[in-house]
Amino acid sequence: MQTYSAPQLSVSPSGTLHRLKSLAWPGLLMLLLSIYILLHTRISGDGGEYVLMSHALFKHGSAILRPDDVKAYLGLPLAEVMRVGVPDHVFQLLLQQMQSSKPDIVAGFFPDAGGRFMAIHFWMYSLLAVPYYALLSMLGVSPVLAFGMLNLSFAGGALYYLCRAMPRHAGLAGTAFLLTGSSFYLSATGPEVMAASCVLIACIAMLRGELGLACLMAGLGASQNPPLLLLLPAALAVRLLLAKRPDLAWPDCRLRPWNAYDLAGMAAGAALALLPFAFFQAEFGVPSLIAKYFTSPDLITPNRLFSLLFDLNQGMVVGMPALLAALLLPPFLLDADRRGRWLPAAGLLCAVVLGMALPSLSATNWNSGSVVTSRYAYWLGMPLLVLACLAALQLPAARARWLFGLMLALQALVLAANGELGERYSYLNHTPLARLALNHTPSWYNPDAEVFFERGVENEQSMSATLTHVYRRGGAPLKLLRHESNTDDPAGLCPAGQLLQGSRIRRVDGGWQYVHAPFTCHPAQDNINAGVWRVRPDMPNLSTLLAGGWSQPEARGVWSEGAESTLLLPLPAGRQVRHLRINGLYYNGMRTSSVSLNGKDIGQIALDNALIDLPADARPATVLSIGLRHPQATSPKALGQSDDGRVLAFQLQGITLE
Repeated sequence: MQTYSAPQLSVSPSGTLHRLKSLAWPGLLMLLLSIYILLHTRISGDGGEYVLMSHALFKHGSAILRPDDVKAYLGLPLAEVMRVGVPDHVFQLLLQQMQSSKPDIVAGFFPDAGGRFMAIHFWMYSLLAVPYYALLSMLGVSPVLAFGMLNLSFAGGALYYLCRAMPRHAGLAGTAFLLTGSSFYLSATGPEVMAASCVLIACIAMLRGELGLACLMAGLGASQNPPLLLLLPAALAVRLLLAKRPDLAWPDCRLRPWNAYDLAGMAAGAALALLPFAFFQAEFGVPSLIAKYFTSPDLITPNRLFSLLFDLNQGMVVGMPALLAALLLPPFLLDADRRGRWLPAAGLLCAVVLGMALPSLSATNWNSGSVVTSRYAYWLGMPLLVLACLAALQLPAARARWLFGLMLALQALVLAANGELGERYSYLNHTPLARLALNHTPSWYNPDAEVFFERGVENEQSMSATLTHVYRRGGAPLKLLRHESNTDDPAGLCPAGQLLQGSRIRRVDGGWQYVHAPFTCHPAQDNINAGVWRVRPDMPNLSTLLAGGWSQPEARGVWSEGAESTLLLPLPAGRQVRHLRINGLYYNGMRTSSVSLNGKDIGQIALDNALIDLPADARPATVLSIGLRHPQATSPKALGQSDDGRVLAFQLQGITLE
């Protein structure tokens, strides 16, 4: 049975010297990074919002943005270099909207009911940067460097806590923290390092039974990254577990009874975590503008989770391979007794990672702002680094050094490929590893559609269902990305009037599909015989397909009219049809329709991108009758939107039999 000794609360000269020695390597690395970062901090991504909020908080103590704040931002020194994230014309437009009688949304800036503009991100990170911002402003130095200084402060806090929690291995653990993503985000004007530091400290603190500290760090991090909210109940659950199983606690720490500090930390953490929701509810009537406008629960899919972990352009394992080693190696290095104590902690922390990852997957800007690894993957990976630290404390010194040495060697390869701060990486280009896969095994690499498209066109832009993007090597097309509602677009690879088909199709989220070479062209009528319909006015036999309850066909599809609609689909002879795919869009916030096949009700289904399994008794039929019911159908006229009196619910755009 493991024994626990009380931590040394007094600091002896020899103990202080030991701690200083343990931080020698990460301290030197931190110093070098600090010098480099303070010379290279750039506004990127959402940094314009945070800089503007810091200026507003510094000048008039409010996160409400004024025209003078925007003018001060536009007058920053080195403006052309440091305004990477958002171009000038966005802020010029923001100035115009601030002076408008009916202000409208501008990028990440929203007007409230009174026409006052605020950023969609919360202001806590900007508030913490204000002391640095004020000092630099008074010294006549570019205040943008305040965010590099704040990031370095958070990283310094994480290093200090590692020194306190594991003084024997603090040097190696601290170096691992700086190299597993931190060096890539220290110069960013965003809260990624803040989140990573809070996650690291909170996870170690919860295993040490320091409930108050764990909750305080979780709440502070959650004020900018809401998924960190999960750490609050996780910390409480772990503390209750440690009361039953003290052998699972952090080695060489004594669990103390709960006290007033724990209660105060829990209260402060909960308050910090909930403050953004209260603020936006009070100002805009919704708990989160980001959740309302820039997330979608439909994006939480296994494909997105796989992308987060393994994508060749920005996955956690590709950008931080040390964390995979931190998860896989300890079970082989620990003896049976210590492995039995490490594995439950590993299960707990992996569950924490998964729990925080799921809401992160809902972000619509999946490709934006990453540096070597996704910004979500960076701070989500910190619990895995904690697992390496936990294993090191239970290993002989030589094996602990070997574990960290291997982790650092893996990260050194990533640094060599991308530069110490990832300066050779761009989230608007495919990485060399991704290009290698696309050029030689294109059918094996099918990333999230946004990642593939934006890096292919080398621009950050919205994706329309009408686009088709072709990836070429040496002028030869290897694969293309298109939406399932747009498969009649030949992408310039076929003559007019013919349809493009590939050798293999791989479907990904959101109705997008990859089609792989070799490509062939076929007459358009062959597509109908194959069981693929794209609804358009010139489609042959359209009146037979639309059996009732439909409006006139339009360029993009045909609207259901009334509460019920019927489709009659001839099933292709000689084919065993197993699935029915329907594409379209809903009207006025509706999300589902009641569906029946050949008179048999199969339930409520979201038809905007639906894959329906055909019942076995429907497959031998020659015609498939599809009934749609939508009692919430309404007309634009009734809503006061136009004079259109049609009762609308769903616009059918395409049907595919598979």
